[in-house]
Amino acid sequence: MIKRKKKVTELERAAYHEAGHAVMAYILRRRFHSVTIDPEKLDENTGGLVRLVHSKKLSETVNFGGDRLLVEKQIKITLGGEVACGLFIGHRSWKLAEDDAQACLSLVDSQCGDEEEADAYLNWLSLSV
Repeated sequence: MIKRKKKVTELERAAYHEAGHAVMAYILRRRFHSVTIDPEKLDENTGGLVRLVHSKKLSETVNFGGDRLLVEKQIKITLGGEVACGLFIGHRSWKLAEDDAQACLSLVDSQCGDEEEADAYLNWLSLSV
């Protein structure tokens, strides 16, 4: 069976994307304040936002070699947006989610020693999303 691409508006795509982040946060037991979509910013690839409740500053965790589990959860939450688009729309577009892609790469790089390890780690994490 061939999966057909569903035609959706940019607003609908943003809704699926942000819902994917929120669902992953919920599954991983990460609380969040809100999920928002700003239709005026959709063209800037910053049209949506999930505001997580942070018990620790993620930047401190990454910079000081802290809780790897927290970093893994954040990567999975970040991947969740495009995974949701793939499931409900039929395709993913990391070009449209460039900020998420960069965030994932930065987090993965903070935990790995070299590029080969980083690729393997990201692939392993993406299997669980």
